[in-house]
Amino acid sequence: MNSHRLNEKGRRMGPIMGHTVQYRRMIITLQQGYSIPPLRIKIN
Repeated sequence: MNSHRLNEKGRRMGPIMGHTVQYRRMIITLQQGYSIPPLRIKIN
């Protein structure tokens, strides 16, 4: 599993220059024959 932080992007809010939230990207490498089951979302 590898991870890295993505750069913040500038965002203008009127005359003030802000930025977007910084977040982390995860890269997961699986061995041959392994898998991740899909997420099941319950819809009411």
